[in-house]
Amino acid sequence: MPGDNFLVYDFRPLFLTVEGIGPFQEAPYELDFTDANGEPCNFFLLLSMNGRGKTTLLELMASLMGLIEQREPETLGFEDLDNGSGRAQWDIFVRLYREGQEECLVLSLAAGRDEPWTLRPWGETLLKNYGADHWCPFGYQRHVSGRLEPVGKGDERVQDLLAAIQAHRGEAPVVFEDDPLTLPTLLCFSAYRDIARVTEGDRGIIRRVALSLVIPGGSRPPGTREMATT
Repeated sequence: MPGDNFLVYDFRPLFLTVEGIGPFQEAPYELDFTDANGEPCNFFLLLSMNGRGKTTLLELMASLMGLIEQREPETLGFEDLDNGSGRAQWDIFVRLYREGQEECLVLSLAAGRDEPWTLRPWGETLLKNYGADHWCPFGYQRHVSGRLEPVGKGDERVQDLLAAIQAHRGEAPVVFEDDPLTLPTLLCFSAYRDIARVTEGDRGIIRRVALSLVIPGGSRPPGTREMATT
């Protein structure tokens, strides 16, 4: 749990912009996480035919979030970012409490070639449209040699956020239902589908897994969903 001098009240996605990744090769593709009023949503549904990039986008978001907890990554953790021409920028609305005051900012997690944070620049007018005062790009630019150049680590807000998350790396969330003041948490369930054939006679339910996703500032759904595996 973060200290009382640094608290994250909101951490909600706004836009994910990708280029040169998976099926999104011809032009930058933008995934909009806002509602009709331009407000960040709490729940999202990705729906398309097979092979259109749903899993690619989910795995990409997990990779971008993973950069936050790494001090000096050797790779970006995503094939098209490490070896291809891909780049990505994930814009997130963050409301936090630091140094005795509340601040609202747009954190842009960016990675890949050719200044990836320029996929969606945030000027003063655009920031105000979403109730933010600061734009904080953070990530890594990959050069032709493969060298990763950090971006945004000099920003004090980014430094404080990184320090808080890295200090609590590996800790489980306190609770899922009742604690709104926690650090950003992303739960990623692999899309690996090569399930071994059941050869024994007993094909009953052998495990139940409770699924729940909580983002600071989001409302809790009326209940969790259980997935039965056989």
